[in-house]
Amino acid sequence: MLHGIFENGFPCIDVIVVGKTEKTVRAVIDTGFNGYFTLPESVAISLGLEFIGVGSARLANGMRSPYKSYNARLLLGDKRINVVVDTQQNSPALIGNKLLHDMNMLLSLHIKNETVELEEK
Repeated sequence: MLHGIFENGFPCIDVIVVGKTEKTVRAVIDTGFNGYFTLPESVAISLGLEFIGVGSARLANGMRSPYKSYNARLLLGDKRINVVVDTQQNSPALIGNKLLHDMNMLLSLHIKNETVELEEK
């Protein structure tokens, strides 16, 4: 089981992102994000992640936003998963629904205690 906290009102958990180097990143669990994982572009570059292409996404406000994609490995507790990471210039790190689904994770938010738990289903 992984434990996280609420930070500035958002549920967060620490994730190790691995490229040529690795870094622990505090990521917001964004249940409105249908992708896998998003990082600020500067973090992807600093980790030496492998660039694989560009795309465009429709945001919740209906606007389209360009992004760059990179290959990375994520470590969450004892789980390792290879994912395509999308980057945005000014976005925090985000964990999306596809990552939670593919890792078969159950999300529990404890609002009163401001804690977060991720566990295998």
